[in-house]
Amino acid sequence: MYFVSRDSIKQSGIADPLVAQRLIERTFSQKAQGTAVSAQEIAMAAGAREAGAFYSLPAYLAEEGVAGLKWTSHVPHSDPSIPYTHPVVVLNELATGRPLALLEGELISGLRTGAVSATAIKALAGSKASSLFICGSGFQASHQLRSIVPFMPELKEVHVWSRTMQHAEQLLENHADLLRERVFRAVSMNLFQNDLIVLRLWSGRHPLQLLTYM
Repeated sequence: MYFVSRDSIKQSGIADPLVAQRLIERTFSQKAQGTAVSAQEIAMAAGAREAGAFYSLPAYLAEEGVAGLKWTSHVPHSDPSIPYTHPVVVLNELATGRPLALLEGELISGLRTGAVSATAIKALAGSKASSLFICGSGFQASHQLRSIVPFMPELKEVHVWSRTMQHAEQLLENHADLLRERVFRAVSMNLFQNDLIVLRLWSGRHPLQLLTYM
């Protein structure tokens, strides 16, 4: 049984947004064909609702011959140096049930979610969308930017909103290499109705409903 670290995942090549998107698109195709199957997510609360919860997400890929489980915690705390979630992924051989690997899951989760958005943009928006609004500025927002910018060649403006304007500005600063000729701005919420693609990236602890535009 292998123990796969974040560094090993990066070295495998799947952290490349183009590679991750191809893998996700192939998995969607397999799901449509019935060879990729996911079961019901199960949540387990750890006492009071405010104390957080633990989630199991099982699935299998018949063509690859593997079954897997993502096990993740969503536990609020006051230490900003500790992530809110701590996912791991367990892989088993489908034919025998033999455990194959335990993988660090935070990077995989970020790559997968970003690649899902990239696949949706590729299929629905094509390559003509020129503006993007991101609601949220945390871990997932960073992966979304990295994942979808390669699939928006006409992108000219990226607007980011966060409850803390400083966090939005920091997100843009951290991705200055994506700027090039594009305009990246931290903005107020009332601007996003003009954007062609809107991504809502928000913690489940603090639901955000954009009622004005629903």
